[in-house]
Amino acid sequence: MYKYVIKNVAAANLAKEYRITPQYVSLLVKKANKNPKMFEELEDIEENENALKDSVKAAITEYCKAGAFLSSINDIQARLHTDHGIDIKGWKLLHILHKDIGMKYKRVSHTSWQGNSPRNLILRQQFALNFLKLDLNKKTVINCDESWIGMTDFR
Repeated sequence: MYKYVIKNVAAANLAKEYRITPQYVSLLVKKANKNPKMFEELEDIEENENALKDSVKAAITEYCKAGAFLSSINDIQARLHTDHGIDIKGWKLLHILHKDIGMKYKRVSHTSWQGNSPRNLILRQQFALNFLKLDLNKKTVINCDESWIGMTDFR
């Protein structure tokens, strides 16, 4: 509307730029003509949204620096409400996380742990028998347990 009223940009060009219909542009212009404080109201709304966005960004970076586990959007919403008194909708919080901060959620698919399968029991027994046959005088044994690797999420 600002571009249409102040800068005299054609309604068709505005409609293409913002992906709306020219009729909707003319409807918004009519509303702006009826309400002379409409621009101020829109600017106030934008300022409030930017202030909310900045406070949410600051709170989430504070949580990340503290090493807090942010498990879900509902969890973050509850923390923001209790710690900072910020009420924000889930979709808006998700948008801020994704677009402004660059954080994304990823579904973790758990794989079943096959540690006690018959094959692994036999392999562990054979390893133990061969290990006992070794001469371990003045030697250090370093055991690296890799059984947990299949269940981790390497983000």
